[in-house]
Amino acid sequence: MNVETGEIREFVNSDALQQAIRTGEWIKLDKMPDQRCKKCYGTGSLGKDVETHLYIPCRCVKKKGETDKVLDRIREAICQEAQP
Repeated sequence: MNVETGEIREFVNSDALQQAIRTGEWIKLDKMPDQRCKKCYGTGSLGKDVETHLYIPCRCVKKKGETDKVLDRIREAICQEAQP
């Protein structure tokens, strides 16, 4: 999932996936969004974070506890970029 646009994409090549994850724009989803999810309605994201303006992955696409870890890593990366 692209954290800037909310786009969900399947990578054919695992090298391309690893490179995209290293850039920080993409995060790996553990499973596809549940079409019957009551939180995201099948989109895979809960909307944009007010502070970071990045899409928040829904719990239905990540393992338990992984969503918070992903958000923490994204916020840390943004804070490090903002520091002079």
